[in-house]
Amino acid sequence: MATTPAGAPIWIELYVPDLAPATTFYGELFGWRFNDMGEEYGHYTLVTLGDDVVAGAMAMDQGMPALCVYLATDDIRAVTARVREHGGQVLVEPMDIPGQGTMAFYADPTGAAIGAWQSPEVLLQARNSVGASVWYELMTSDYQAAKSFYAHVFGWRLVPMGEQGGPFQYATNGEGDDAVAGLCDASTFIPSEVPTSFWRVYLGVENTDAAIDKIKALGGELVDGPMDSPFGRLATVADDQGVMFQIIEA
Repeated sequence: MATTPAGAPIWIELYVPDLAPATTFYGELFGWRFNDMGEEYGHYTLVTLGDDVVAGAMAMDQGMPALCVYLATDDIRAVTARVREHGGQVLVEPMDIPGQGTMAFYADPTGAAIGAWQSPEVLLQARNSVGASVWYELMTSDYQAAKSFYAHVFGWRLVPMGEQGGPFQYATNGEGDDAVAGLCDASTFIPSEVPTSFWRVYLGVENTDAAIDKIKALGGELVDGPMDSPFGRLATVADDQGVMFQIIEA
């Protein structure tokens, strides 16, 4: 029976300067619908694909546009304490969201932003399909520091993929079909203009090349690729407001 490793990705959030063009871009590309939850929730927006929740979204006039990842926990205050103990920064203290659960937001010791959710209610209902997230990956500038942090703070059970200690190192949280996220040693190829480590979200498409053409037509751009991999044809792209993400044939 498949098991879900500790610290599995449970939520993604889209941060953009302006939600209006995002509704057009992602609506045309994936069929996403943006549903404003109203003033009570600060106009936080749920993103749905058909009847299923695929993400959250917020208009942010500060910081970099991004897709951010939240990891599951059953004790967010203990996680927050461990973040401090193991060299991370607490950017947002645990905050109760009425009827939803408790969230917090951190920076790991290598600079990557990562959230935590404690809730039986909050989860992505749409996964591993066209228009939904299919994989989550930390591109880290310090592989050993990141391994230690996520193991101690979120309880990751890291399983190496391939040879360790060489120019390319990779590990997954969980093994084989039970793996839920990746940790990549990106110290030799993180672009110089990127100051820290960062998380990547892979979104499923029917055809990578056709999706690239559509992204360009919608005002986005191809950043890297496309390339074939053992897991499908993939590319790094950006939307029309600068949010970078990966696409892969699901």
